[in-house]
Amino acid sequence: SFDVETTGLNPKYSKIILAGLLFYDKEKDSFISRQIMAEDQSEEKELLLELKKQLEQFDYVLTFNGKHFDLAFIEARYRKYKILFRPPLFDLDLYLFINGFSDLRTKLPNLKQKTVETYMGISDSRDDEINGRESIILYNEYEATKDPILEKVIALHNSDDILQLYKLQAVLGQTDIHKAFTKLGFPAF
Repeated sequence: SFDVETTGLNPKYSKIILAGLLFYDKEKDSFISRQIMAEDQSEEKELLLELKKQLEQFDYVLTFNGKHFDLAFIEARYRKYKILFRPPLFDLDLYLFINGFSDLRTKLPNLKQKTVETYMGISDSRDDEINGRESIILYNEYEATKDPILEKVIALHNSDDILQLYKLQAVLGQTDIHKAFTKLGFPAF
């Protein structure tokens, strides 16, 4: 699972402040959660360099709207810094599957990740109580104060997003997965 937190929605003007990855480590036979957080916005380039090392180890990622936000955002930021980046070969973007290849968009008030989590009955395992917009406000305060409590709240939001995203894969059972793979492509490795 992969998710980023940013200072806004437009990569021309906003920066990445936190990136989270959840992956299975075969050697350790366990899941590893890794987060990279910038102490302040001036550390974005260092965050991106570390993220590049991490992401380039994987052929595919699991995201929620990653094609249009998370991956598109980081690619724009890499271009800004003229950093050569090879994105994962495949993004299993659950949002695209749900939005284009299921009837959930007619059943739910919106297709936000937390709304789909509630529908799938997994929202009770989420501990964070903020959304992306609130994360930006808290980060601005954290950047000024370096309050470790704010850091934990922001990190928890991202951590819960990537953990819940892994659990949310079950929603694929409610999509026309064959049609989705035909239209969106699929990994062949």
